[in-house]
Formats: sequence, structure tokens, C-alpha cells
Amino acid sequence: MSFRVVFTGELREGFSRRRGIETLAQRFNLGFEEIRRLLAGNRATVKASDSQQQAEKIVRALWSGGWHSELLRGDRTVFRTNRPRPDRDDTKPAEPEVLWATDGSFSVPLPGGWQRCEQLNPEALLQAGDSQNHRYLVALGQPVAELSEILTLSDYCDAQLQQCIDKVAGGRLCAAPAPLLECELPAYAGEMVALVGGVEVQYLIACLQSEVCFYTLFLWCEREDFDTQRLQFLEVAAGLRLSGQRAGAVGNEPAESVPAEL
Repeated sequence: MSFRVVFTGELREGFSRRRGIETLAQRFNLGFEEIRRLLAGNRATVKASDSQQQAEKIVRALWSGGWHSELLRGDRTVFRTNRPRPDRDDTKPAEPEVLWATDGSFSVPLPGGWQRCEQLNPEALLQAGDSQNHRYLVALGQPVAELSEILTLSDYCDAQLQQCIDKVAGGRLCAAPAPLLECELPAYAGEMVALVGGVEVQYLIACLQSEVCFYTLFLWCEREDFDTQRLQFLEVAAGLRLSGQRAGAVGNEPAESVPAEL
């Protein structure tokens, strides 16, 4: 039984209709009439494949371009990108403490044992960590208006990775930028390794984009611990919320504050 990707025509939060249409034209090489029919249609099937992996590749491409879609197998919905997967456990643990950026523009959830840090990076909007276990986070921001209008989020993440690799000892790429589907904002992340004080350190570098700003999250630990920390790092990135996105968010109030290694 084949898999089908259904285009819903629903834009993700943080994407304008114009930007989404430009993505359909550039990334999928669609002409004006094809895009018009797609947007005017009712849940059009854009891909049918015997391979779930190939179908999910189209879902990821649509997602990174700003569009929600559905993956179906026959008449059964496998998942929708605007809802949790049907097989996901909806039992949620207690809401974690969140840490707000110094300018109050966004917050991230703090893993257990983490707290606000100082002096990791003087330009950081947010910095935190678990110093006992050598796990850290630094978040930077850059206004979209300062950059070229044609710069994609994928290219921005790639540039951030390359800039960091060029600045550190023993820097090398471990994983090229790829979409993070669990984030509410458009997001890409890649991984790199550096040599810090004779110890290999591995970084997850996640770039998220709002209407007005690119946010870059640097999360790192010793390389030998990274595989066990990757999921927690990804959960921190996925938990980024702009001011007003999550009503009633609690945690540390903003305070005055590229990782020290970067």
C-alpha cells in the first residue's frame, strides 16, 4: 500500500504566504499556474510513493518551506505536521522551568540541574548550563533586516556552522544542517566537533527564524557524552517560545548577560 503526501495549504506560524509561495516556486520548481492550482485545490496529493522514507522527505521539504502537510498510507493518516503523531504519548510531565532571554523576546526550557550562567559569551541573549557535568547553552540573535532577503534558513545555519569550525582548534563538521520538525518556528540544526583544552567537545548548533530575527542556539558537552545528551539538546531547541507564544510561562526574569570556546 503506497504512502501519499497531502498538501493542506496551511502555513506554519512564522511564515508569510508570499514566502511560502516563493518556496514552492524555488524548491519544487513549480510554475505560477501549478502553484495557483495547488493553493486553490482541496487537499491535493503532491507525492505518492511505496517508500515511507521518500514520502517523509517531501513532508520535511514542505515543512522547511513553511507548509503543513499530511502523510497517509491508504486511507489511514500516519501523521499531520500541525498535530502530534497519533502514536505519540500525550502524557506530559510537569512543565519545566524556563529561562527568558535578556531582552525578553523568547524563552527556552531548562533541563533538570541547569541554571542561568554568566560570562560564557558577552553577546548572548541567553546562557545556561550544568557546570558540574559540563553541559552548556548559549543563544544569540541577529535581526533578519541585517541580512539578504534571499538568504534561506538552511544557508544561515550552514554559515553559522562553518564560521564556528573556522574559529576553533580541530573544528570539523559532524552533521550537515537538517530541518528540525518538532520546533514551532522554522528550524535547522547541524553538529560539529572542536578541541577545547585538549578535550573533544561536540556542539549542536540550531538556527530558528521568526519574522524579525534569526536565533542561534549553541548546545555543547564533551564528545563522549554527546550521544546521550543529543535528545535533551534537541528538546531545548524545540522548546524555544517567542514572547506571548506560551501564556503564563514562568521562570527566571530577564537579567543582564558564541560560547566561550567559540
